[in-house]
Amino acid sequence: MNLIASNNAGGTLMGSAPYTYEWDFGDGMVEAGTAGTTPITVTHTYPNTYPINVTYMVTFNFRDSKHHPGSGTMQVTPKYVAPPAPVPVPFTVKGNIKHAAGQPFSGVTVQLYKKTGEYIRSRITDSNGNYEISTNETSTHVIVPAKSGSTFVPISVEVSTNTNDVNFIGTP
Repeated sequence: MNLIASNNAGGTLMGSAPYTYEWDFGDGMVEAGTAGTTPITVTHTYPNTYPINVTYMVTFNFRDSKHHPGSGTMQVTPKYVAPPAPVPVPFTVKGNIKHAAGQPFSGVTVQLYKKTGEYIRSRITDSNGNYEISTNETSTHVIVPAKSGSTFVPISVEVSTNTNDVNFIGTP
């Protein structure tokens, strides 16, 4: 949240310039300086503390050229909103599975898992050993081929974007 703070809504400080000032924004940030005119206006950005709204005590201290002091305080409670939910980015993984001798390996179940191990979906390779599997899930995924009595190299492949060449070699 941005705060635009002024020592006086359109008014002027008493005494004569130059004025030394210090804005303490209550969040550990302070802005100090010298001004030849009034009002003295500064801009400050508060950190996002979502989901908790935090109240800050803002203090303004100044002295004129004759060191006459002045001050003011106010409370600021930035109102934060939840960040937008991530938009799912669909992606597709395509590949081919062949026997060690080079022939297409059809009927292999190609499984898609979240990296955490949660199953998402699966597809079966066609007569050419090709598969295509898509998801709207936003994260890194793991592709695992499986067929009873067979082993595959590699055992699995990690993917996180559109990929067209996730290929495997299977035996028996």
